[in-house]
Amino acid sequence: MPTWLRPAPAVTAPGFPAHDVAVAIGARNKRRLTTGGIALSASVVVSGLALWFFGGLPFVHGSNHSESSTPVARVITLIPQRPGFPYGMTKQQMLRRLGKPEKIAGQCWQYPENIKDFATPPQLINAVRMCFYAGQYQVWFMELDGLWRYPEGGTLDVIAPPTSIQSSPLR
Repeated sequence: MPTWLRPAPAVTAPGFPAHDVAVAIGARNKRRLTTGGIALSASVVVSGLALWFFGGLPFVHGSNHSESSTPVARVITLIPQRPGFPYGMTKQQMLRRLGKPEKIAGQCWQYPENIKDFATPPQLINAVRMCFYAGQYQVWFMELDGLWRYPEGGTLDVIAPPTSIQSSPLR
């Protein structure tokens, strides 16, 4: 037998005999191991079925699959729509939360957005202007593909570049 195939000599602490370390398992311990294995397997199966039927496994049963009937909502949150920007904020509060504006036009502060929306064909939301009256934030406008619009109230009519809370439609 080559030397590299020979088992290494047993290393023991002084006073302890060197012998095989394998321990025989009695009948009682075999029953305990078998029962524990069966219980573990059953709990894994029950947990897996519960996740499957109650939607806990999104990679197996979820709304991101093509066969899903409910569309995934896509939302763009512009600066004025984010939490923490209530109407009535002062210019100082706005400055603390958003920093220095890119441009100041009259009583309106302009901040860049540069976000493509989900329209077909996609449109670019260039910027938003947040306008003040008597030192308090009152209304906002958005620049969509280079044209200013009043986004609230369901109308996206093109308006002149806003410099105050009054906007005039371009006709």
